[in-house]
Amino acid sequence: MSKGSRKYEKLDSNAEEGGNGLEMSQVTFSIDDDDDNGLTSQQASQGPFNALPSSPLPPPMKHPILTLVGFFLMGALTAATIILPAFLSPLKNPPYVTYSSEEFFVKWLPHWSSLPEYLSVSRHTVTQINQANCGLASVTSLLNFMLANEIISDLDSTILNDKWSPYTYTTQTTWRSDSCVSDYIETNAFDGVYTPPYGTTLDQISHVVKCLLPSELKVSTITIGEGETRTSFSKRVVKACGPRCYGLINFLRTALDQPGGGHWSPIVISDSGVHVVSDVAKYKEYSSYSITDAALYDAVDNFDECGVWEYGSQDPAVTEESEWKELISCSSAKRGLIVISW
Repeated sequence: MSKGSRKYEKLDSNAEEGGNGLEMSQVTFSIDDDDDNGLTSQQASQGPFNALPSSPLPPPMKHPILTLVGFFLMGALTAATIILPAFLSPLKNPPYVTYSSEEFFVKWLPHWSSLPEYLSVSRHTVTQINQANCGLASVTSLLNFMLANEIISDLDSTILNDKWSPYTYTTQTTWRSDSCVSDYIETNAFDGVYTPPYGTTLDQISHVVKCLLPSELKVSTITIGEGETRTSFSKRVVKACGPRCYGLINFLRTALDQPGGGHWSPIVISDSGVHVVSDVAKYKEYSSYSITDAALYDAVDNFDECGVWEYGSQDPAVTEESEWKELISCSSAKRGLIVISW
């Protein structure tokens, strides 16, 4: 839990919903209604067919399908109201956070400019193997995404899981054997992730990502600056992303009214003002959800109470919180994002 955590008023969409769950936009057209639609009183009294002037049959239609479509549109325009489904309606006032699959996939996702990136990221997002492994699961998702998209190819063979050969694939346990990881996470004597303070910090994952990835990829660690506004922060995040990037977010769940504490997951960053978290805790009710710039800011505007500590100094036998915090020289640090761009 973070110090000084607070709730925020959520923004509600002003859009109305129809009975089928789709957002409905109403476009109204006014039609001039002449007395007899241009017919004389004698023609009107003769009925709709007799009122038509006698003339030869029209020539055959050159494009019957287009003609039928034209007739349909003309008929629709004579109605008072046209109903447009969600995928033809503009995205306005996106909600602070969108969780439900119907609202997420039907209402908001089709409008999103970064939809292709989301589909690729979510495809390679793995499920954390235990409740402390969200950071490692997020790094694993990152590595598999980059391997599948051929952004990286020269990883050390010890990082890859040979059980999947000849395919390049890694797991949450395979890459932990890399020598650079042991400096920040792993220990020879015990599981460094499943020992107090549990999990992984922004500082740890930042070091590991820089260590595992080739140097030509840019890795930026972003936290909220002193007095920085939401607008300024979101602009910095988008700028760090550039044309293409992969994001990892370390946030406090309760800041988004979610149960739990500190958490890691991949995030697809967009300049549209709406981002999507591809959550590694897929065993929960939500695995993907959209967040606005405001929600992104609030999610990381807090502190990890043990965000920096002396790695490798843990002792599994020391379980009293006050004792292990003193043992590892625990100090607080801001949460934030890691943005890998290329």
